[in-house]
Amino acid sequence: MFDDIFGVVTPWESLLLAVIVCVICIGAFVFVIFMHNPYKKTLISLNTRDSKAFAFAFSSLYPRVLRQNTEAYKIALEIESQLDVYKYSYNPPALNHEVFVLYKKLCKIL
Repeated sequence: MFDDIFGVVTPWESLLLAVIVCVICIGAFVFVIFMHNPYKKTLISLNTRDSKAFAFAFSSLYPRVLRQNTEAYKIALEIESQLDVYKYSYNPPALNHEVFVLYKKLCKIL
């Protein structure tokens, strides 16, 4: 089969080719598993000092990160229900302690 393209293939060359293909496949699999959701890292590292920016960023990120009907999604919905105060206020207050605790709990689950 490879004779047309590469010439005569010896057994050690075919073994080397199989090993290289396996390493590439394993590397691609690991890359897909760990880089599957880049939004998760962003959601975990949100700045909680600026409550208005946190509210808008959290609202845009959590639907992309979390699957519905999971514990983390339910916590995210609780946080989302309390963020309107921060989003639409001209001078928003600091994050409520309850929102902060729920956000930390969500980060631990993720």
